[in-house]
Amino acid sequence: MGRAARQAIGEADAARVATMFRVLGDPSRCRLVYALLHADEVCVGDLAASLEMSESNVSHHLSVLRAHGLVRFRREGKQVFYAPDDEHIRLLLDTTLEHVRHGVVPATADDGGHQ
Repeated sequence: MGRAARQAIGEADAARVATMFRVLGDPSRCRLVYALLHADEVCVGDLAASLEMSESNVSHHLSVLRAHGLVRFRREGKQVFYAPDDEHIRLLLDTTLEHVRHGVVPATADDGGHQ
């Protein structure tokens, strides 16, 4: 077995990784996760105000992020507070942002990254 074959990931893991990138592929979700990374815990109203988004839009995106294990929540009365699920989220986004700022990734992916 060649080196590339030994280091390849299986279909199930590849599908899970692709799903994670699809979830984070929405600019609003990226902004939400970054806002959460820079605070211990934030309620929906404060997130909406700081990102100039509606509370319903923020709630929708947070539910998608929560369903995929990217954020966790805590309820206190009528308020719901969100935080990143773990430090892997920070590592994933920081590494991706560094790669993007390095000038490798086009501003839009309409061409699939090919020129």
